[in-house]
Amino acid sequence: MRFIFIFIFILLLLLPTQMSGQEHSFIEQGKTWHVKGRVLYPPCELEETYCFTEESDTLVGDVHYMRLFKDNDGSQETSGLFREVDGVVYRYYPEHEKEYVFYDFTMESTGSVVISWQGKTWDYLCEVTEASMQTLLDGSQARRIEMKLTDPSYDETYSEINVWIEGIGNLLHPLLNVGNMWDGAPIYTVLSVTRGNDVLYRNTPTGISGTCATKDAESPTYDLQGRKIQGKPSRGIYITGGKKRVVE
Repeated sequence: MRFIFIFIFILLLLLPTQMSGQEHSFIEQGKTWHVKGRVLYPPCELEETYCFTEESDTLVGDVHYMRLFKDNDGSQETSGLFREVDGVVYRYYPEHEKEYVFYDFTMESTGSVVISWQGKTWDYLCEVTEASMQTLLDGSQARRIEMKLTDPSYDETYSEINVWIEGIGNLLHPLLNVGNMWDGAPIYTVLSVTRGNDVLYRNTPTGISGTCATKDAESPTYDLQGRKIQGKPSRGIYITGGKKRVVE
């Protein structure tokens, strides 16, 4: 009897740890990202869809990778080769014949990792500013990592905070592990992430952030809370064509 009580006590101690340590894979068959982007010059909007499918598996040498497909008007084009080991995602770049760490979801609150930006010849030091747990829309818990970036070559720290969610990736774009690093680059945001019929993550941006700077007469009008205005707006301040205007 004493042995049974000891066993139950140990099981109760381990249970919360196991629950909080639930892992979410970035690479899962049927996982799909819906992304929206805004290009400043020339002004236009982009909508992109990426997914892992049953046809994603591929072999490079003797290493298995999964192809992330981009939907291109009904056809699929390969956007990247990925593999994942214990919460660390690697991306293989054929032009370099080499893989780099793309995501590391195991970083702790005081951790850091060197990330190669898009497989280029320079690296960024990603230092965690906050690590917490986030509840996904399917009810599961995933690690949320916020970090700042430093370019060791120039000893420059960027003000932009990048957010990774375990199994989701960067909330800007799954293929932008450290975000947009140059002026004039498209501004992206992940609208939703699904796995089959399950919605894991959804972000509904306001009309302001999704509006391109087109001709004012053709652009919808939003109030300062991001709500689209129907008909003639009343007196106040509004956003039209990405610009503020005052209605007297």
